[in-house]
Amino acid sequence: MLARESLEMVEMLDMADMSDGRKGGQFAGGVQSTDDSYLDLVLDYVVTNFAEEVTLDDLASAAGLSRFSLCRYFQKRFGVTPMRWLWSFRILLAHELISIEPRWSLTDIAFATGFTSSAHFSRFFRQTFAIAPSRHRRTSLARHTGSTTESSYIPFETLFASNSEKIKRAAVAALRAS
Repeated sequence: MLARESLEMVEMLDMADMSDGRKGGQFAGGVQSTDDSYLDLVLDYVVTNFAEEVTLDDLASAAGLSRFSLCRYFQKRFGVTPMRWLWSFRILLAHELISIEPRWSLTDIAFATGFTSSAHFSRFFRQTFAIAPSRHRRTSLARHTGSTTESSYIPFETLFASNSEKIKRAAVAALRAS
């Protein structure tokens, strides 16, 4: 799926009602599953710890599964490994953060979304969106600067604290994009 479609999903999810309860066998956000309890546990863990180093062992432990079982579940259910999904989620989140507050440094955004290398972040961003993160930042900065209502700088901590639902929606969108 194209990165553009993934971002459109994040926007659609942002507009949808994302209650915490399940509705008709669905995970909040509409992802169907025969057993969403594993997915719920993994999502909760990732949303809480996405900025940290997260390993396959961590995800498997959070789901209460072996590494093999978690990989098999993700591959069968979503056609992607749990770690590939994690990187997709992180890059979608980074794209969104650059769009929201382009005055932050790209290095800060990379590390805040769990990348341990600026080079890896930049390479993966370019592969995913076919644009360098610096160019996306310049475009977003021009949009912010050119708006009639100049937005004030948003501190990093404030953005994360007030957007946990948006972070969870980005995680779900990354599953759909897989």
